[in-house]
Amino acid sequence: MGVENERNIRNIRNAKREEESKKEIDEVKAIIKLLKEKDILIRDKCDFLQTLIDSMPNPVYTKDKNCRYKLCNKAFMNNIGLTEENIIGKSIIEIYPTNETAKELYEKDLNLIMFGGVETFEINLHSKILFLNRTVYRNKNGEIEGIIGTCFDITDRVKKEKQLKISQEKFYRAFDSSPIPKIITEYGTGIITEINESCLTFFGFTYDEVINKVVYNLKTNDGKPLIKEHEKFNMEFFLSKLDYYSKISNMEIEMYIRNGEEKLIQISASKYANNGGFCILTILKDVTDRKMAEDKLKQLQYNYENFFNTINEFLFVLDMKGIILHVNDKVVKQLGYLRKELIDQSILLLYSEECKEKVNNFIYEMLDGKSELRTIPVITKSGIQIPVETRMTRGFWDGNPVIFGVSKDVSDLKLSEEMFSKLFYINPRASSLNFK
Repeated sequence: MGVENERNIRNIRNAKREEESKKEIDEVKAIIKLLKEKDILIRDKCDFLQTLIDSMPNPVYTKDKNCRYKLCNKAFMNNIGLTEENIIGKSIIEIYPTNETAKELYEKDLNLIMFGGVETFEINLHSKILFLNRTVYRNKNGEIEGIIGTCFDITDRVKKEKQLKISQEKFYRAFDSSPIPKIITEYGTGIITEINESCLTFFGFTYDEVINKVVYNLKTNDGKPLIKEHEKFNMEFFLSKLDYYSKISNMEIEMYIRNGEEKLIQISASKYANNGGFCILTILKDVTDRKMAEDKLKQLQYNYENFFNTINEFLFVLDMKGIILHVNDKVVKQLGYLRKELIDQSILLLYSEECKEKVNNFIYEMLDGKSELRTIPVITKSGIQIPVETRMTRGFWDGNPVIFGVSKDVSDLKLSEEMFSKLFYINPRASSLNFK
């Protein structure tokens, strides 16, 4: 009986142990399953995170608190020209052990891990200029766990900035040394930002008197505005035209210089972008003397034209091929043509068929230096012949070589000659008349 009881007790204990073991195994299996599920979730999240940062166009990376790379995207790898195996788990000095810039960057890593914060700076690394923007990341207890950052390859931008700086220096050297007056103003405000020495000398101001001043407010010694606004020039119209076309060429305006002397200025202006705004580069040319010369020439031409038209003879201006360039009023009125019917036509238009060869020979002889008087009749538009004596000579018209022709109407003389001829033919004794 006692032995049976002991056996039962052992069986009960073994059954309990088996049950407890099974329970423990089930719990372990459950834990393993949970860990696998969490591992899958973690891997999915890591894959998602990697895919996310790989899709970013800018290089992104993280480092642990020992300054070793933990994570980076494809843009970062492409940027420094290394694979993930050559980057992850290594510090910058392990990747570039002999590079001085890498050593400096490692010191910055240690400093950022120690003190935290945010920093931005440029570095020259592996023949590239990189702009870095970085900060630290922390755990739930606020302790620094590492660095997260991004970097940009600004090599091309820096090169372009240097080229732009060189171009600007060349521009300002040319601007300052130019003998032509030039001025740069802010678009809209009219504030003078630059002015060259030629412009200062022309208007009679010093640099300090005009720089950062509004150009429209500059005045002469007696208080007149430098820009003389009237019906020929309106500042609002000028700016609107410049805004539409971005440039203006050879606009003439009346201005005063500091001593009050009036000048006619030809301006050419262009609008260009500068530091987020717009400026106007204006080139000025004093055309006062030229204008006076043109006015005198116009007056001379007017007087000459009046004189040309008061002469009671036929006057022609021909090119070297005999094409009519100009005629006086006598030709138009007496021959019955409109002026536009004669201009650009051959002079042979005014001669009969049997006389055209004589006219051609006359022109050729004149060109050979054998100028002489010829009597060849011209024909009016209505077909009436007018006997004329013509003399031709070379000259210049509007700066070009031409032939001047002067024809004198000898109709009265011809009539007298015919009357005398008839008289002598009828009565030969008339030739013996003595008029003493």
